[in-house]
Amino acid sequence: MGSTSRGAGNLHDARRRQVVLSDFVVSDSLYAPSLRIARHDHELASLCLVLSGGYQEVFGQRARTATPGMLIVHPPGEHHADRHAPSPTRILTIEIAAHALDHYRQGTGLFSDAMDRHDPGIVGLGMRLARAIRDKSTKDACETESIVSDILDHACLSVQADARGAKWLLAVRDYLHAHPGRQTSMRELAALANVHPIHLARAFRTIFGCSIGRYMRRLRVGVALSLLHDGESGLADVADLAGFSDQSHMTRLVKASTGQSPGRLRGDRMF
Repeated sequence: MGSTSRGAGNLHDARRRQVVLSDFVVSDSLYAPSLRIARHDHELASLCLVLSGGYQEVFGQRARTATPGMLIVHPPGEHHADRHAPSPTRILTIEIAAHALDHYRQGTGLFSDAMDRHDPGIVGLGMRLARAIRDKSTKDACETESIVSDILDHACLSVQADARGAKWLLAVRDYLHAHPGRQTSMRELAALANVHPIHLARAFRTIFGCSIGRYMRRLRVGVALSLLHDGESGLADVADLAGFSDQSHMTRLVKASTGQSPGRLRGDRMF
């Protein structure tokens, strides 16, 4: 991998909280504005969740623009270079130990190739993991590993959905991701896919493991968490932008997802 290769837990110059588990190294990192990182690779495969800020990344002959709510999969040894946005960027990184990698590759192909997807629905899990790292102790190791497994299972399900889901069903998913704050009925989504609403509901649950309603709630919680982290909007405005019926509705779902109220999350600076 050469002189630019970085070992486990070595994630450049950033303010960081980190915990080492039996199969994973988990890092919650805050990168400086406008940081440039030259071409390099990492010894271990990793999954990154962008919580705030953003960056441009070139990997091989491809490029991506990483934004809040984006889930990024890096195979081991992937070469990439990064240019960060003018604002601080917070990234949650899960590195997978070599002995555990095959478990996630078999059946789904996760970590076999680079992948990225804007997936606000996973931000709630990411914030729970970040809090577990901050409050780490021996008794919390099992809880931390459980949240890591939930995030990786979510990523595996996403890869499986791409392989198994019909094009019309994936189009519905992509529509929900593009418009998480929009109030949309089942009939409207079915018309978009040109299928019956009952068929849509059954197919969606089979491929994505939950109802459309629950999927939409996860997306809205993720959008709300990203807005709360930015701290630029009032709570009522965040609820409106994320598509909740009102602030109390947002408060109930955010607390159920993260264990904390929106107000406390906004005032709770991790670094």
